[in-house]
Amino acid sequence: MIPQEFGWVKVAKTADMREGEGYDTCQEVAGEIVSLFLIEGVYHAVSECSHEKGPICQGHRTGFEVSCPWHSARFDISTGACLQGPVACRTDGSVCVGEMEEVDTLAPLTCYEVKVEGEDIFVRPKAHADAAK
Repeated sequence: MIPQEFGWVKVAKTADMREGEGYDTCQEVAGEIVSLFLIEGVYHAVSECSHEKGPICQGHRTGFEVSCPWHSARFDISTGACLQGPVACRTDGSVCVGEMEEVDTLAPLTCYEVKVEGEDIFVRPKAHADAAK
């Protein structure tokens, strides 16, 4: 059993995952809903979009790059880094048709450490992982 004192939270089962696709765990960990990705046999877990909490798991993905389906901000799944800010919204956050204001960058996504035990997938914030070493 994975120790709970390090903040491990069960978020999915391996059967829920498909190679190359995102998965919405519907599980909140450290205040964020966790999205899971299975890329080349490795699990990656990140938070919702840092812009307006868009479901990153539903975004278009190429390699480790994923775009938010709401306003097209792009992120690196492996590091959480924002590669491009949103390009389809006004300063008030509403969707815009016509002229748009671009935001160069956003706060990074929160990344989580992932462990698989049997068929269960667990995550914990990386800050907990670093403190446990």
